[in-house]
Amino acid sequence: MKIYRAVYSTTLVGVSVLTLAFSLSACQCSPENEVTPTSTGPTADIDATPLTILSVAGGNVLVMRPGDTEWISGEVGMTLEVDYQIKTAAGGHATITFFEGSTIELEGGTEISLAELNIDGTASNIQIAQGLGNTISRVKKLVDPASSYEVETASAVAAVRGTTLSVAVALNGTTVVTNIEGLVSVTAQGVEVELDEGERTTVEPGEPPAPPEPTATVSPRGEKTGIAEK
Repeated sequence: MKIYRAVYSTTLVGVSVLTLAFSLSACQCSPENEVTPTSTGPTADIDATPLTILSVAGGNVLVMRPGDTEWISGEVGMTLEVDYQIKTAAGGHATITFFEGSTIELEGGTEISLAELNIDGTASNIQIAQGLGNTISRVKKLVDPASSYEVETASAVAAVRGTTLSVAVALNGTTVVTNIEGLVSVTAQGVEVELDEGERTTVEPGEPPAPPEPTATVSPRGEKTGIAEK
């Protein structure tokens, strides 16, 4: 009987040791203080850069990235970022769709660069530098007062808050801004002019905006709003 009791005791000790070892192993795999990564943790962060894309391209459309010296062919779906330059050859056309839904259409012979693309909460800020040619911007209504959409040329700055406008820039820098729909303000040389629907202003380099004048060339899509080269 003593032998059987000794064997039984030894067996119980062995089982207890194995149970304790298994428990310790399980604790080491899932310690109480372990932090399980979640989809909102730093490791799951995604690029928060506002998404702006070349949504339409026809004819010869070229893009130059910041720091590059050579133009590349623009392709539909291409992601565009701050300081990207876009130009269309004669007969070409392109449409850029911004992250908040606004668009800008480039007619042939137009050159622009994306000077600012920013979003902070409900505020969005878009600034386009237009060097040459004709564009039509269709801007989503800007609800947040801190939001802005501007087209800047060598002669003037056109600012809008949910509207459709045309900006035409001649070789000598003369700028014509036409309000197709909504409200547009044009600033040059410290002077601001507001345009009602169907009005336009001409801004000569180094001069304030001319008084608004009605234009009969405006259509629902903004055709024939350009100016002759000077």
